[in-house]
Amino acid sequence: MTSGVSSPFLFLGNHPALDFLNTAPRDGERLTDYRGLAAWMEQAGLVLPEDAAVAGARWGDTTEAAAVLARALSLRELFRDVIHCVIFGSTVPSTLLVPLNAALREESGAYTELCRNPKTGGFQRITRMALSNASDLLAPILRAMGAFLAEAKLDLVRACEDPTCVLVFYDVSKNHTRRWCSMEACGNRHKVNAYRARK
Repeated sequence: MTSGVSSPFLFLGNHPALDFLNTAPRDGERLTDYRGLAAWMEQAGLVLPEDAAVAGARWGDTTEAAAVLARALSLRELFRDVIHCVIFGSTVPSTLLVPLNAALREESGAYTELCRNPKTGGFQRITRMALSNASDLLAPILRAMGAFLAEAKLDLVRACEDPTCVLVFYDVSKNHTRRWCSMEACGNRHKVNAYRARK
């Protein structure tokens, strides 16, 4: 995962499924087209650069791509509702699990391939995209959502404590005391505001 200076995406969630939620921060939507979705998937480490490039080139401005982007944003909001239930300690209703399970059942488009590992000289498994249709690009994020809900310690999912921030994260800090989406953004703003209040 990268969060380079030139990237419009935030990778603060400590898991791709939560980083996907964070593609709609308070300052605006980051996934505005299909190519942007492919770029996010690549930067999140969910697809290989060459697969993201093929998807963007093949479907970039098509109506099929627009429909896939709309579906991705709808799945993101569905997952956000699930995560908010988790964060605020309420039971996740079946009305949220039914459509999420339906999306997982439809998931396809990926296969495992072996390639040489240049660091070890051995082999490594990589996930490649079959890319027979534009919606195949959603398979990795659906798998990430399912894996997160099934495998993560959900009591460590947090919302940033800044009341104006909408970002979420998986608290993997040593003592599980992380409070902010990032110290550079909301944490620093909190410190500045606290300092001004004391003065």
